[in-house]
Amino acid sequence: MKREIRSNHMVANKVIDALMKEGLVAVSSQEGRYRVSITRAGIHHIRSTTSSIVESIRSKFEIPIDFARHRTGRGNNRAG
Repeated sequence: MKREIRSNHMVANKVIDALMKEGLVAVSSQEGRYRVSITRAGIHHIRSTTSSIVESIRSKFEIPIDFARHRTGRGNNRAG
């Protein structure tokens, strides 16, 4: 059990380090705890990646996808 947890921890550290090198996340440390925050570059990366995936699905299956209907954000906590 401990080996698996240690392995997952190592993989998580590698992923976070890679994202930091690309400037997609920032890591801060306070009182022995770490906080991983997404940067503006990270947000832009997610949006561009999501857009390309949606366009691929849209063209492959010829279905309309309404972003406004599926989008949730600050101040938009309505159900459905």
